[in-house]
Amino acid sequence: MSFDVLYPLCFILFVFFPFSAMAQTYRNMSLGSSLTAQNDNSASRQSPSGEFAFGFRQIGNDGFLRAIWFNKKPDKTVVWSANGNSLVAQGSKVELTADGQLLLNDIVTGKDTLVSSVGTGVVAYAAMLDTGNFVLANAHSNSLWESFGHPTDTILPTQTINQGSRLYAPYTLTNYSRGRFLLTLESDGNLKLYTTNFPQDYPYYVYLIATNGTILKVVLPYTFSNQDLYQRATLDYDGVLRYYVFRKSNDSSGGTWSALSFIPSNICMSIVQKQGGGACGFNSLCNQNQDRPICRCPSGYTLMDPHDALKGCKPNFVPHSCDGASSESDLFYMQEMQNANWQASQYDEFYGVTEDWCRQACLADCLCDVANYRISLRFLKAIPLLNGRIDPSYNGKAFIKIRKDNSTLGSDGAAKTKRKKEYDSTLICFTFEEIKDATNKFKEEIGRGSSLTAQNDNSSWRSPSGDFAFGFRQIGNNGFLLAIWFDKIPEKTIVWSANGKNLVPQGSKVELTAEGQFSLSDIATGKSTWIASAAGTGVAHAAMLDTGNFVLATSNSSSLWESFSHPTDTILPSQTLNQGSRLYAHYTSTNYSRGRFMFAVQKIGNLVLYTTNFPQDYSYFGYWNYIDTLGRGFQVVFNRSGSVYLTDRNGAILNVVLSSMFSNQDLYQRATLDYDGVLRHYVFRKNNGSSGGTWSTLSFIPSNICMSILQPKGGGTCGFNSLCKHDQGRPVCQCPPGYTYMDPDDMLKGCKPNFAPQSCDEASSESDLFYMQEMQNAYWRVNEYDKFQDITEDWCRQTCLADCFCAVAGFRTGNCWLKGGPLLNGRIDANYSGKVLIKIRKDKSTSRSAGAAKNKKKKEYDSTLIVVGSVLLSSLGVLNFILPLITYMVVSRIYSRKAKVIPPYRVMAGMNLKCFTYDEIKDATDKFKEELGRDGSGGVETTVPSSMNAYSNRMPNKLISFDLHPLPLR
Repeated sequence: MSFDVLYPLCFILFVFFPFSAMAQTYRNMSLGSSLTAQNDNSASRQSPSGEFAFGFRQIGNDGFLRAIWFNKKPDKTVVWSANGNSLVAQGSKVELTADGQLLLNDIVTGKDTLVSSVGTGVVAYAAMLDTGNFVLANAHSNSLWESFGHPTDTILPTQTINQGSRLYAPYTLTNYSRGRFLLTLESDGNLKLYTTNFPQDYPYYVYLIATNGTILKVVLPYTFSNQDLYQRATLDYDGVLRYYVFRKSNDSSGGTWSALSFIPSNICMSIVQKQGGGACGFNSLCNQNQDRPICRCPSGYTLMDPHDALKGCKPNFVPHSCDGASSESDLFYMQEMQNANWQASQYDEFYGVTEDWCRQACLADCLCDVANYRISLRFLKAIPLLNGRIDPSYNGKAFIKIRKDNSTLGSDGAAKTKRKKEYDSTLICFTFEEIKDATNKFKEEIGRGSSLTAQNDNSSWRSPSGDFAFGFRQIGNNGFLLAIWFDKIPEKTIVWSANGKNLVPQGSKVELTAEGQFSLSDIATGKSTWIASAAGTGVAHAAMLDTGNFVLATSNSSSLWESFSHPTDTILPSQTLNQGSRLYAHYTSTNYSRGRFMFAVQKIGNLVLYTTNFPQDYSYFGYWNYIDTLGRGFQVVFNRSGSVYLTDRNGAILNVVLSSMFSNQDLYQRATLDYDGVLRHYVFRKNNGSSGGTWSTLSFIPSNICMSILQPKGGGTCGFNSLCKHDQGRPVCQCPPGYTYMDPDDMLKGCKPNFAPQSCDEASSESDLFYMQEMQNAYWRVNEYDKFQDITEDWCRQTCLADCFCAVAGFRTGNCWLKGGPLLNGRIDANYSGKVLIKIRKDKSTSRSAGAAKNKKKKEYDSTLIVVGSVLLSSLGVLNFILPLITYMVVSRIYSRKAKVIPPYRVMAGMNLKCFTYDEIKDATDKFKEELGRDGSGGVETTVPSSMNAYSNRMPNKLISFDLHPLPLR
């Protein structure tokens, strides 16, 4: 790998340049001399040729910068500076003291800042050299300190960068404080370009590396001479290191610097970090244009700072509210952008979906701000969006959610498609005698033409012993579930179901037809919603066995289909799971559709517990497994003694999953993947069947699901914005302070803030409307968009308060993580020594403008008092003058009978009338109770608010005028 720079950047010892023979020709700065920040003409010391100058440069109206610049170039290009982070005021001074210290004195604070640290030796003078190097030297003209040894953003011909040296890009073109990028030659000999973690300036993420031994190409043509050109290599504010030249012959005629080469070739694509703002800041998109990155905001977004395009973007509308997600979806649309992508910030992803599914899913999700779609892959993303770029080779697109009215003030329709799953199952063949014995001589045989109708919980077929039943169970008021359950237990625990996703209404029917087809028909639609796909033809009858297995068999009792081969969330003693088989947890304890977790025997032999990417049901992230059985695991067995274990093809036990040795004669047993993602072995004493009792948990995996799920995307155990706490074998999901459950009936669905988020339109003022609530031992594992090191807890707290993107700050041992919503995979862990600081609105208003409205009302009230007071005082003086005149006019008009037309009042400048809707006027007038009259154009109603009645009653014969101000929009 080679990079174009001016001269080789080598890790060598600094070269001292003797210049004693020419010391008398330099315009030296002697001990005791100083420069004062007055203007650019007088506050400098030039090099002998006048090409460079050292002194003060005025930076707009912000103050003065102590710097070195190209003095003959019209724009006075700065190549070095000392106080970019803290400009000084006019009158400040830089002085070479009598004891040889170079000090910068700020006239405002009166404090001295040491510019140069000489170490050993006695400084005799300072000099500005024609190389652009400013030096402090001893009496023998040996350099004791020089600006070349302390570069800022630029290196010049003859200058070298040593190991440990750094170039820092300025923050902007006109802001010389340290910015967002740095170049360093590290101690291992690697030359690296980093992003920095602004406002801190330590290296953050590498976006270019030149390894030790790389030969760096010299791009300066041999025909060029330093006598003809000004040259520099500068790490610009946009993170690109460029080699510039400028013809000296253009000094007086102007002209611009020409960039001959630069690295990296495309910074937009070089930065791949998963934290921080990337090349262009949060929510922005980077597009490479020739030699420069262009930062642009996506549709519906504007720059955070119009003067700083690298600071990122903010939405110019109110975000989707989770308080009314279903109705608010209609207030947004999805704007398509081709080849646009944000590298990180996805909180969920789905596979095998259509573009329209992707679009609609984001519209329906109140947490989603952007959806990326590419070749059936779909990613849901939330702001702040990280490291965006426009890349013609991406071959994908972004859908950006935008509010239709673009309002900046505040105010489950996702289509679900599921892929068909294929299951490898082994059908067990029963002998005639076995089925005869299991069915008590076919006492409960279900022949062709038999059916069950969903009427009540009595519509079922029972096993010979009565332990199990097959039929319909009514699920609240939602409909009927075709299921198998423990029939002698009062709660009728369900162990298998056919239509968990689509309950059927009363009157629906399951039937074994004359043709041998076993199917469930929905009476409302007249369609079959479930069919038992028998492995062959010739179904003669069905039977509910005492093992809990429901079978379809031939006339010679060969099994063609059985429920044991198509498990849902539970396995029973004598049941097995073969390679490719899966258990799906229910969505909730009362919702039997497939939920968020899965237990699978993989075809490669591993036994794994997965989260699923709901509403899809494919495996997402594993949180428990047996990986040492790769290639050997074949079958999970639940034996009659109560143990669940994994075997190989020869039946040898590889791993025991759940171990509890009990007799099946005394206990009902089941192993269930519960809706909370934990696989539990339950037992229930049979002699408790009629007297009640509960299931007892004997063992479970994983031991702590809160700590087991480490996935970087998805809701984890408890959903987005929630916290998981392990309590006696069960995860307890709780919302952090200031948040409430998305669904009070489904605590695994996550949480939502019960207040309006901080606005980026007025972040500085809105910071006062929030406070930070501390929670010990709590943290969210991922989705931090920025990280800072070696800082205090208070610094972390204040930084989050001031950042409109920050929802939570994590703090631990000097490290601070800023996180935006949605918060992923949260947990409370007593062993975690850190804490989270949660940003909460003080008044907990769900309206973004509530706090602003309070301030505005107070200001309007104060201004109204001032205006009213001023008017009253002025009126007193005028009244004394016009009172006699009014008296004369009134007496005169007594004798006048002519009708007078009152002219309309002039509209005063600066006054706005509020427009009311028909419904608002109707409410304010108590349904037009005080109607005044009616003409050809309709009724004329009184619309004086009740709060003004007191004034009108006391002053019935006087004209009352009201100063009407426009109210803030809601």
